[in-house]
Amino acid sequence: MNEMKRLEMITKHLLLINDNSIIKTNNLSSESDDNILVNNYNNNAIIRITLNRKKALNSLNLEMVNTIDDIINTKNDNTRLFIIDSNSERAFCAGGDIRMLANASKEKHFEYPSTFFGNEYKLDNKIANLAHTNTKWISFINGICMGGGVGLSIHSSIRIVSENLKFAMPETGIGLFPDVGGSYFLSRLPYNIGMFLGLTGYRVNTADALFCGIATHFCPFDKFEQLKGDIINLNAITIDEIDTLLSSYNTDELVNQYLGNKKNSKLEEQKDWINDCFQGDTLEEIFDRLRGYKEIEWADNILKILKTKSPSSMKVTFECIRRGKSLSISEVLEMEFKVAMRCMRNHDFYEGVRSVIIDKDNTPNWNPKTIYDITQEDIDQYFNDDPEFSLNIIDS
Repeated sequence: MNEMKRLEMITKHLLLINDNSIIKTNNLSSESDDNILVNNYNNNAIIRITLNRKKALNSLNLEMVNTIDDIINTKNDNTRLFIIDSNSERAFCAGGDIRMLANASKEKHFEYPSTFFGNEYKLDNKIANLAHTNTKWISFINGICMGGGVGLSIHSSIRIVSENLKFAMPETGIGLFPDVGGSYFLSRLPYNIGMFLGLTGYRVNTADALFCGIATHFCPFDKFEQLKGDIINLNAITIDEIDTLLSSYNTDELVNQYLGNKKNSKLEEQKDWINDCFQGDTLEEIFDRLRGYKEIEWADNILKILKTKSPSSMKVTFECIRRGKSLSISEVLEMEFKVAMRCMRNHDFYEGVRSVIIDKDNTPNWNPKTIYDITQEDIDQYFNDDPEFSLNIIDS
C-alpha cells in the first residue's frame, strides 16, 4: 500500500471517532469510569494524569480539557513533575470531538467551539509554560497522537514515544488547520518538515519523530510502566536525572529489538527534496517546486495528496506556520484562536465533516476549488483583529 493510500485510510478512520456520552464529573477521582484519572506520589511531588476515554481513543471533549486544567491547578511548591499517559493500548489521544464542533457551529451555536478552543489553548499554553518553572511536564505517547493529543504532549519538556507511534495533524483534510500550537512547533522543525507535515497531514512514525524532534526519547511500550515507576522512585526529580534514567531505555539493543527495519526515518531519507520544496515563499511556489521533482515517487505522491486537501485550509496553514516562526507560544495560540473561530464559519469545515464523517464519500466539494482561486487578502481576513474572535492568553 503506497503512502498516499495509507494516509487517506488513517485520516478517515481517526476523524470518524465520535462519542457523545455524558462525562462523569469528579475531577480528582481515580475511579475506572472517569475519562481522566489522577494519582499523586511523594506528597504531591509527582502528579500522574491518565487519559481514560478508551472507546473514543481518548478524543478530548470540553470536560476533559477542564479537568486536566483543574489538576494542574492543584500543584504546590512541592510539585516537581506531571506525567501524562493513556490507559489505551491503541492511542495516546486521537484529537478533539470534530462532529460535536461541526454540529454546534452549523447551528450557529458558536459558544461551544469558542469555549472549547479557548479553554484548550489556555491549557496548552499552561503546559508549555511549565518548562520555565520548577515543575516539568512529561508525556508518554503510544499509538495514535493527533490534534488535541498533540497539544497535550508536544509542549512537554520530555516526550517519550513507543515503537507504535502514529503522529499526525491531518486537519487540512477536513477544512481546518494544525492548531494547539502547531504554528509554533511546526515552524521550528528542521528541513521545513513542519510545513510539509502541516500541509499534507503525513503520518509520523517513531523514527521520524525522533529524527525531527517531535519526540525526545524512545522507550518500548512494554517498559512504559517500569520507566514510570523508576521516575517516581528517583531521589532527585530533575530533568537531568530523568534524562540519565531514560538513557538506559534508549539503548541501541532495544532500538534494534523493537524498531527493527523501521529504525531508519523516511523523513530523514527524503529531507533534501522536502527542504527544497517546502521552503517556498508561497503555497503556489511549493506546488511548482514539487512538480520539479516528479521523478521522485514520494514527491509526486505528495503533490497528489495536496490536491485532495482543502485549498483554503492549506493557504491558512501556510500562513499560520509562516507567522508562527516569529511568535511566542502564547502569541501563536491567540492567533490560532482567531483562525479557528473563522474556520467554524467556513464552508470547507462543514464540507470536510460531511465528506469524511457523515456521508463518508471522501469526495469533498471544496470552495474555492483550487489554491489559485484564493488571494492573500482572502487569507488575511482569518487573522484580522476582532473582539468576537479575541482570546487573551498572555494575561490569563
